Amino acid sequence: MISRKTKLKRFTKYYNYLISDKAIHDQWKFKYVVREIESLFRSRRSCGCALGELPGVWPHVFALSLDREEIIHVRSKARLTFIRIREFLSISASEESHLFYPRQQNPSKFGGIWLDSDASRDQVAENMYQFIKVTEKFDLKTQEEL
Repeated sequence: MISRKTKLKRFTKYYNYLISDKAIHDQWKFKYVVREIESLFRSRRSCGCALGELPGVWPHVFALSLDREEIIHVRSKARLTFIRIREFLSISASEESHLFYPRQQNPSKFGGIWLDSDASRDQVAENMYQFIKVTEKFDLKTQEEL
């Protein structure tokens, strides 16, 4: 388990990345962690979601493997498991579902809105913002305690 301070730093970094123009994938698709997509002009293109963007946020911890269409842990070279994601972000399985999976949100418990598989980066980022505001009583935008 990581400290609250580390958790808030990680979510701040993750949130800021999602609302920026940065992306390791060519297309955003909330329903896929990572997928290779057809391209006539480039040899390899991909689409992905917030979990698929982990290598862009923390490249020293996570890496993209288009050959296997998955995210891998840099040190162990192991396929990224949901347990590792939960440990890294210090969240429960239900919190993970709320943040990262279409039609799995619980707004009454964690804030935010219900997201379908076509949710945008901004909607996922806003749900992350609301989640931290509700569960940690912390504002990611102002970096202030509530």
